Amino acid sequence: MPPPVTDVFPKPAAAVRVLHTADWHLGKMLGDLDRADEHQRFLDWLLAELARQQVDLLLISGDIFDTANPPQAAERQYFEFLAGVYRETKCAVIVTGGNHDSPAHLEAPRRVLHTLNVHITGALPGNIEDLLVPFPSIDDPQLLVAAVPFLRDRDLRTGAFGQTADDIRDELRRGVESVYRRAADACAGFRKQGAALIAMGHLTVAGARVSESERVVHVGGLGKVDHKVFPEDFCYVALGHLHRPQSMGADTIRYSGSPIPLSFSECEDVKEVRVLDVHHGELIANHTLPIPATRYLAQVKVTRPELEQTLAHLAPARGALPSWVEVSVETADASENLFELVQKLTEHRRDDFEVVRVQARRERSSGALLSESEDDQFRSVDALLDDPVEVFERRLEMLTDLSVSDAAEMRVAFRELYQIHLDNEGGSAAKPLPPEKATESKVVVPEIAEELHFDFFDAGGEPK
Repeated sequence: MPPPVTDVFPKPAAAVRVLHTADWHLGKMLGDLDRADEHQRFLDWLLAELARQQVDLLLISGDIFDTANPPQAAERQYFEFLAGVYRETKCAVIVTGGNHDSPAHLEAPRRVLHTLNVHITGALPGNIEDLLVPFPSIDDPQLLVAAVPFLRDRDLRTGAFGQTADDIRDELRRGVESVYRRAADACAGFRKQGAALIAMGHLTVAGARVSESERVVHVGGLGKVDHKVFPEDFCYVALGHLHRPQSMGADTIRYSGSPIPLSFSECEDVKEVRVLDVHHGELIANHTLPIPATRYLAQVKVTRPELEQTLAHLAPARGALPSWVEVSVETADASENLFELVQKLTEHRRDDFEVVRVQARRERSSGALLSESEDDQFRSVDALLDDPVEVFERRLEMLTDLSVSDAAEMRVAFRELYQIHLDNEGGSAAKPLPPEKATESKVVVPEIAEELHFDFFDAGGEPK
């Protein structure tokens, strides 16, 4: 169902109106399908809403781009939107970096964009006060924003030999809590002047609902924090990273979610932005503003005998653009070309929807379990190669003479090295350890890496 049409929210006199959004992922593809049209329609809608809702300040809480080196078309959309905000509204903008963004890339045009009343924080600065953005000005601070970007592992802990997973988890939590506590303390002078305090963040809060399009922020999921790490000094915490809109512990600690569904697991989500009103140092309104769906995603799960009839009656919701459908078929025949069959069955419906992905699920007899080799016939090779962690796991399993303890240590070490690589690339974070494989974090000897034939260490045994 389309989201309800929302009227203009009456703006209280003398209030500062804030709009919170995040996780645009400009340049994002769905497989080999371009999402640029959907993103452009969202940006056009958002620009119109900034004027219609009389927004004074726009907060974008990370993951503006999908990759550290986004395509030129995505950069063009970003800069043209910011220029449009400057030309057509009186709205200021605060942008923080996410785990998909390159801090250096995001901050490179900072001085130029500052002339357009755009403030950017790509990485944690050395001076915590540099995170603070007073609005409308330092001389008249009605609102103060602590623009905290994605906090990388090196921002939060130094690491030590022999640390356990619990040690790492506690150190990361204390690191995150310290950043927000120090930011709140730095706001104290402005608070005494009557300014309201808002924090931004890009991280995973424990207990949140996730979707397939997100990746865990820290190695092994150790970077999750409780919502209580955010000091009560902040009247609102504008979060990014998770793509489902949701509150965490209180309605004032919220993920705005992504503006478009980034994976089929989000097909039931109603996308939104948040509209806030601040007056005399207090948050007085917290509105949901639904985003019109440009293109719906839909999932269909069916058995092979039901396939033709199900597709004949399929009628997914329709937005401005034809819907995209994922079909999952339970079948006993791994050799049948189901994608070709589904395309023939639905080719006359292309104006309404297009089936863009077909997955085969192995038909299981009652009480029977598939062997891993049988199940692999039904798994996409591309999906496996897109997942370095899974490739590593498969390689590890081939070493039958590797001890359990050495394999456990290698898993943690691989994720730490992979995280360093992702941090250096300005990209995302490593896939979490499966619960049954989580273990203590130890320094792994180079000999084990040599046995696995992964060139992680130099001749002196130091990580490259």
